[in-house]
Amino acid sequence: RQAIEAWISSGEARSALMLSWIRDVPSLGAPARGLQRDAMESFIDMVGTLGATDEFRAAGVGPVSRRRIIMLLGGLRELTAITVEEGGSMSDVTDEAVDASIALLSPHGH
Repeated sequence: RQAIEAWISSGEARSALMLSWIRDVPSLGAPARGLQRDAMESFIDMVGTLGATDEFRAAGVGPVSRRRIIMLLGGLRELTAITVEEGGSMSDVTDEAVDASIALLSPHGH
């Protein structure tokens, strides 16, 4: 929950910048797209590392596959973009984002 709330807080504080990062950066060419992919790789690594900790395992999370992490981050990015584009507040989707994240991070069958 804390990680999602931090993501949302950051998105709300810089909503125009976050939207531009998601929607506009890919159109700026290969170097910009490479930068965006590098940033995503850092997030993927961070979530993977967190999912492999004893604390997360004790909570019933992890290890989390790379593909599942990509789905999680891609979903959060798109939720952020659509919410901002529609004039909404990221804090309005906190509970849904947390629930979806928990569902994606939970092991199969739970």
